[in-house]
Parts: sequence; C-alpha cells; structure tokens
Amino acid sequence: MVKSRRALFCCLLLLVLFVYTVPAQAAGTSIKLLIDGQAIQSDVAPVISNNRTMVPLRVISEGLGAQVAWMVLRALCGWL
Repeated sequence: MVKSRRALFCCLLLLVLFVYTVPAQAAGTSIKLLIDGQAIQSDVAPVISNNRTMVPLRVISEGLGAQVAWMVLRALCGWL
C-alpha cells in the first residue's frame, strides 16, 4: 500500500513538472546587450537561433574598448 502511494505520488509530481515547465525562450522576450551594467545600442538586434544567441560582435568589441576596422582589399574585419 505504501509503495503504491509513493509510486502514485512520484507519477503525479513528474506530471506536474512536465506540464508546468516554462520553455527557456519565452515568446516576445527581447535580448538586451549589457556591458558592465550599461545597456549598449546596436543597429542589428541579437537573435536566438537553434538554441544559440547571436550577437553583433563589432558592437560588443567596441564596447569593450577594441578598435574594429574593415580591410577592404582583403574583405576581412580585424581588430587593431
């Protein structure tokens, strides 16, 4: 009797956990870029795609103090 109650309790607990879990990415949630607690603005918005967050690297690099330049002849982006 005790084992059947324990099994029933465990099944109900698992059912509740599966039903009421919230996905990590909620619809309509915007991603904020922060560096040292300061919000930074970007011309391209961050995107979550295939469980990966893609952010504009140039804006973050410049926010951390790096100088980023476009090398026209090589068609490369580099840090100075």
